[in-house]
Amino acid sequence: MHVNPIKDTLAINIGDLLKIMMNDHYKSIDHCVAVDSSRAQIAIPLFVNASLDSVIGAFPQMLKDGEKSVYKHVLHFDYWDYFYPPRKPDR
Repeated sequence: MHVNPIKDTLAINIGDLLKIMMNDHYKSIDHCVAVDSSRAQIAIPLFVNASLDSVIGAFPQMLKDGEKSVYKHVLHFDYWDYFYPPRKPDR
């Protein structure tokens, strides 16, 4: 999805864990930046994760009027292990 820049604004890309906790009310995206040498631009990556023994699921506040959770609750370690399995050393 292309997002047109808006002067003096801040764009925030959320990750998959926050998408799960927000019950899909906000979407995570793959981050891609197009370079424009005619304008100044600052990118500040900040990665925040829960501890691996945390259970990740929809915040109760996001489930209004009987809304069901889009995702099942999952141990963060299991999520991490599934999407980022240990790599075998190159030989």
